[in-house]
Amino acid sequence: MSTAADALTEHVIDLISKSGLETLSVRSVASRAGVSIGAVQHHFPTKAAMLRAALRTVIARSAERYGQATSAQDARGRLVTLLKLLIPSGIDDPTARVWVAFSARALTDPEIGEVYRDLWVRLRAEVATLITECDTDAENVNARATTVLALADGLTIDVLAGAITVEEARTIITRWAEGAAQ
Repeated sequence: MSTAADALTEHVIDLISKSGLETLSVRSVASRAGVSIGAVQHHFPTKAAMLRAALRTVIARSAERYGQATSAQDARGRLVTLLKLLIPSGIDDPTARVWVAFSARALTDPEIGEVYRDLWVRLRAEVATLITECDTDAENVNARATTVLALADGLTIDVLAGAITVEEARTIITRWAEGAAQ
């Protein structure tokens, strides 16, 4: 992707984060970026292309953050770090807001649904591997990984909605991880 496309993707992410997927259009991105509609269409001929670029960027950022945060830790430390990274940094966390928007979009958009399911399967596999490394006698590892991912999704929505604080959510997810790592 070119630098211009990267810059436009940032505007797409910003729009989704602040206003949701409903307001996203070639016109709204062009207006926010201060460029012509044709300039946006040159890089993203459709709304779906903009959505895919935004999702790829959010996924890449998340993977990079996780890789940096866990490079020198043991399995338990990596599990706790990964799960805490799934919790938004605050109500306005753009990555989390975009993730929730894409989660909802996965229900009605087959392409986004496919990307979402693929990412979710890989994330569950990573969590399951870490649980296994923490607890060699772990039973029902996939069910435990699925449970904690559902917990993280619920906590994410609660943080973004302002129902609980980031600290409360991170405490809950850390306690779950500590219990899983025993």
